[in-house]
Amino acid sequence: MYRHLLVFAFFVVARADVNPDTGFPEGRMSFKPPKMSEEDDHSVIMPPRYRCEGCQAVAYQVVSGLQTVKDKQKKPKRLSESEYLDVLEGICNAKDMWDGYGIKEVKGENHISGPGLPAEQHAGMLHGGGKWPGRIMSMCFEIMGEIGEDEIYNFFEEHEHAEMMPFMCQQETSHCGKDLRDEL
Repeated sequence: MYRHLLVFAFFVVARADVNPDTGFPEGRMSFKPPKMSEEDDHSVIMPPRYRCEGCQAVAYQVVSGLQTVKDKQKKPKRLSESEYLDVLEGICNAKDMWDGYGIKEVKGENHISGPGLPAEQHAGMLHGGGKWPGRIMSMCFEIMGEIGEDEIYNFFEEHEHAEMMPFMCQQETSHCGKDLRDEL
């Protein structure tokens, strides 16, 4: 009985009153969990409606991972092939990194939220864990296979880092089509 009361109390407080102009909560801050479809809950692969944001998450982590290694260099230089392959493979294999991603309802729509994604900037309840880390990891390996690690690293070295998402998610794959959003 107490468990049901606790859950009930949590969801009573979990309602959002957001100013439509600013996107920020007004008055009392409260949230509700995202409504998940059958596909959201049970699909082993990334549901199609989240593939663009999944690709954006991979692109963000690629830039972050490569830049972290470059920042540790005493003298800036290109990474060796084995170095950048280790970094890129490590990114795709880093389950603990992908644990920070999940689904969040923003303005009535579900979005993947986590580092580097627009939904992360919005207050809300994150439905993470479960299948989400594995789905993004699978996408990471899929994208690496589609584009190729050499091409990704060469692009990283030759272009502005902000161009990585369009390169990976629009030019080299069709995960985002023309709908690459940097805000919600």
